[in-house]
Amino acid sequence: MEEEPPEGGTRRTGWGRTFLKLLALLVFVVVVAGTVYLYLFPEIRTQVLTWAAPWLRGVPVLENLVAPQMKNGGTVPAPVRIKDIRQRSVANLLVGNLRVIEGVAVNQAPYPLARIRVRLVIADAYDVVLGEKIVYCGNLLTDAELGALAEAEIQRELSIQQGSDVSNERIAPNGEIPFMIVFNQEQAGAIKTTVIPGGADRLP
Repeated sequence: MEEEPPEGGTRRTGWGRTFLKLLALLVFVVVVAGTVYLYLFPEIRTQVLTWAAPWLRGVPVLENLVAPQMKNGGTVPAPVRIKDIRQRSVANLLVGNLRVIEGVAVNQAPYPLARIRVRLVIADAYDVVLGEKIVYCGNLLTDAELGALAEAEIQRELSIQQGSDVSNERIAPNGEIPFMIVFNQEQAGAIKTTVIPGGADRLP
C-alpha cells in the first residue's frame, strides 16, 4: 500500500510556493517601478548610472546603459556645481527666437578638471523627457553671432571641447568657468528645462 504524505507537509509546501510567488511578484513590481522612475527623472537616472558604472562594466547588456564618458577611465562623474543660471531670448534671422541659458560651472573636486560639460534636459508638464543637449563650458557667443548664425553653426561653436579661448583645458579646484546653452524654444510641449553637470575629465 502506498502511504499518503502527511497533510501538514503538503500545507507547508503550498505556503512555501505561495511565498516564493509573492516574493517574485514583489521583485517584479519594484524593478518596473524603479525603471519608470528613472525614465521620468533623468537627473536621478544619471546619478544612479554614475554610481553603478564600476559594477556594470563587463556585463554584456547592462554595460550598454552606461554613458561612454562613464566608461572612459579618465572621465569622472562630474563633481561640478552649477550656479548663476539666467535665461533670455535672442531673435535669430533664420529660425526665429532662440532660448539662451547661461551660467557658471564650479569645480568642487580636490583635483583639476578639464573639458567640463553641462547637460540640458527638456521635459513636458509630466516630466517626460523631450530632448537633451550637451555643451562644453568655455564657449560663449555674442548676441550678434546668435542672431546671424545658423543653428547648426551655433551648436558647433558650443561643442569645442577646450573652449573657445582654451579655458576648458584646466580648471583648478574651486575654479569657475562660464557656459552657454542655446536651443529652439518653439519645441512643442516643452515646459521644463533642467541644467545639470554632464561630465568632466580628471587631470593629474
